Amino acid sequence: MGMDIHIHILRGNEIIEKEIYDGRNSEWFRNLQGEGWGNAYDSLNYYKVNGVPEEAPEWIKRTLNIGGYFGHFYLKVKDYMKWFEKYQPNIDAGWVTTYEKWQIERQHYIPEDVKHYLDADDVIEDMHFVEFEKKYDNSKWLYYYVKDYLPDDIIIIYFDW
Repeated sequence: MGMDIHIHILRGNEIIEKEIYDGRNSEWFRNLQGEGWGNAYDSLNYYKVNGVPEEAPEWIKRTLNIGGYFGHFYLKVKDYMKWFEKYQPNIDAGWVTTYEKWQIERQHYIPEDVKHYLDADDVIEDMHFVEFEKKYDNSKWLYYYVKDYLPDDIIIIYFDW
């Protein structure tokens, strides 16, 4: 099942930007909910809200009370910025073959699965440990989107519909 993620930026009860992200990305959304596989996300300070978030403006409260939404969460921008800079969750590393390394460097190939450990039957002369940006992690996009919203009272609210 896909997850249509909706992300808004709020200052107190005032909406600053509406629908900054409106798309499907189940892996990233699960990570943002603390239910994913990204280890860096285990250190993310997010807040789960049962029902409609108190901080939400009235139009969101009316919309969410209709039903059909799942997982109401919010992040404080200052916390998100610090977390992203420390953990860089958009980056992965692993072992790839010489050909895959060439694809990464020359054709901007982004591997979906890499070996984090070598197997006994791997030919070490053909293996390279590389770092790359994950294909489906939008944390960097969100970081650059909100980097100018540094006041303590700015929050990012997100949910699935």
